[in-house]
Amino acid sequence: MPFGRRSVLMTLFGTTLFTGALLSQVPTEYRKEIYQQRRAKLAQLLGDALAIVLANPEPDIDEFVQNNYFYYLTGLEVPNAALVLWPGAPRETWKEILFLPPKDPQQEVWTGPKLAPDKEAAELTGIATVLPTTQFETMLGRLLSQHPTVAILNEPIGLNDPPTRYLQLVQKIRERYPALPVINLSVHLDDMRRVKDDYELGLLQKAIDITGEALLAAMRAVRPGMYEYELEALIEYEFKRRGAMQLAFPSIIGAGLHTTILHYNQNRGRVEDGDLVLMDVGARYAYYCADVTRTVPANGRFTKEQRAIYEIVLEAQNRALAAIRPGVKIRDVVHRAAAEFIREKGYGDYFPHSTSHYLGMDVHDVGDYNKPLEPGVVITVEPGIYIPEKKLGVRIEDDVLVTADGYRLLSGKVPRDPDEIERVMGKKQ
Repeated sequence: MPFGRRSVLMTLFGTTLFTGALLSQVPTEYRKEIYQQRRAKLAQLLGDALAIVLANPEPDIDEFVQNNYFYYLTGLEVPNAALVLWPGAPRETWKEILFLPPKDPQQEVWTGPKLAPDKEAAELTGIATVLPTTQFETMLGRLLSQHPTVAILNEPIGLNDPPTRYLQLVQKIRERYPALPVINLSVHLDDMRRVKDDYELGLLQKAIDITGEALLAAMRAVRPGMYEYELEALIEYEFKRRGAMQLAFPSIIGAGLHTTILHYNQNRGRVEDGDLVLMDVGARYAYYCADVTRTVPANGRFTKEQRAIYEIVLEAQNRALAAIRPGVKIRDVVHRAAAEFIREKGYGDYFPHSTSHYLGMDVHDVGDYNKPLEPGVVITVEPGIYIPEKKLGVRIEDDVLVTADGYRLLSGKVPRDPDEIERVMGKKQ
């Protein structure tokens, strides 16, 4: 049943709904079984509920990046699309429905060929029912007239922020069907994304390896007299030339006092002789993020004081790593192991942040921190000590996979040991 005179999708996505798409909308090696398995798992969690997941709208100028949830379930980089999953649907053809923008040959002159709502899309994705987005409003009305529970992603917003597309969609549904229950789809999808499958771990490892190679290049290049942005440029060049799609987050390259600013990213300072240089960077490869930090001496040699602080942070990290195993909680066990050691050494007031966060499609990935760790979860381990009055900050951050018997260090190719760092830096480019 129609919601009104204007299409829901037109209301949600704006007037650019049917304008073009990107040439590369499907990964080179598309494995539809991966996404079929994820949709099947979500279907088990949904029960009889109907889930709606929206692709990101197409930007006017900026590079298009897909919504992580939509990509997780489809592997498609098509803008302005939608996915409806209803495991309890009375008709088999209603259980999975993919909506794609209709083909527009004139627009494809500018943007290149795009995936159209046809048999090819159905065969590619394994979704039997593929419809044009022009039918979304009518089809959704037919489905909702069966009075299912509706599962919608929860996108947190501030009090003064404009309503998100999902909030607009919920408002439209409640106007027409006020009695329909609406539940939070994020609970199920966040839990699924928290535990990585083997395919995801391969992509994460690639992102981490790219990041590691870039950090090694930066270690060999750093010297007094250069600027932070030169290291930033080198690292991000290495990302691009090795196939990374984007940055996982703005690169943090800080020297001297800037090593003590946790999220410093201006990267304009000059590297002076005797400075430490902190590099907190991450490549994003095929929608998966790395996040690795190394702190190195600008001139290739740690001072006695710098090495002493560095070794405290390194031992704190090693203690946190040793605490990782299935069944423990990040904040109760892993963070405590690092924080207590730093406190014992007298630097508790100089360690103001948590030791770990989840890592995946988002650099601070989704997931419930109250749940114990389990195999397949990937976290960072990143203790630090920051002493502004001495212009001395040290952070060591690695990416870690929880395994059945403990952990595996995914970023281990980048040296952590101070002697090994000095050896690498001795091999200047």
